[in-house]
Amino acid sequence: MTTGRRRNARGEGGQLREDILRAAIALIEHCGSAEALSLRAVAKEVGIAAPSVYPHFEDRDQLLIAILQHLFDELIAIRTQAEDAAAAAGGGAWERLRAAIFATVRFGLDRPGHYRMLYEGRVVSSLSDPKAATFGRAIQVRVIALIQQILSLTPGREVEDAERLSLLLWASVHGVISLQINKPTLAWPDATALVEDLMHALLRPS
Repeated sequence: MTTGRRRNARGEGGQLREDILRAAIALIEHCGSAEALSLRAVAKEVGIAAPSVYPHFEDRDQLLIAILQHLFDELIAIRTQAEDAAAAAGGGAWERLRAAIFATVRFGLDRPGHYRMLYEGRVVSSLSDPKAATFGRAIQVRVIALIQQILSLTPGREVEDAERLSLLLWASVHGVISLQINKPTLAWPDATALVEDLMHALLRPS
């Protein structure tokens, strides 16, 4: 049984869509993943009847895709803010990249349900053309650009494959975050310290 909710005034249908989206995002973090998310559970959280969800999201997959877009946009904003702060403090490409990656580590460890949704879930892989999805691609493009700047500071290294290094870095950082989320019984060292070691090993900044 849903709790009562004031009916939206004319022109406020977009607000209900946002309420549904926010409720779904909150449920994912509470449950720890998107696997158990249902439209009925989201409707109950918002305080509406389940059929009221369908004008805004035709099915569960549409809602999950909207959540992915929202969370990736949020993570990009968090990384950009961290980069800007590093730049304002006089940091170069290395410091900006380090700040952005540390911000991702904090995001993952503070919000494991959302991190799993972004990087461990099955939403993107279940799309009809997963490689066409643009979720989070801006993050990788930015990382490649920063790595290229880092390499250019050492003569002869500018020919190295920045894209390949970005993928190795992504895999390494994800491994640290994922293992600390999913294997909490181990006595892990500080996650940012591990990530910084990996960054130095892979990128060898001058």
